Amino acid sequence: MLTTALTSTIKGQLQKSKRISVPIRLQVDDHNELKHLADIQQRSMSFIAMRRYLLGRNQELLSHEIHSNSSDSNIKGVKNVK
Repeated sequence: MLTTALTSTIKGQLQKSKRISVPIRLQVDDHNELKHLADIQQRSMSFIAMRRYLLGRNQELLSHEIHSNSSDSNIKGVKNVK
């Protein structure tokens, strides 16, 4: 797991001075879906988008890790050196 030395607020959020805004462009259907979910869950659209991004990122990292582990196990007698 990646550990960072960034300090957070009492609520566990990253301090505003350490945040970087990322503009994204959505198709109309995606925007409407995001807006609808934000209204239902009583959250901001950016919160919903960030949560989706983090879930997708975790899945991508996990699949990459599984793929690299399975390819390493197929090679015998070879030692990886970093």
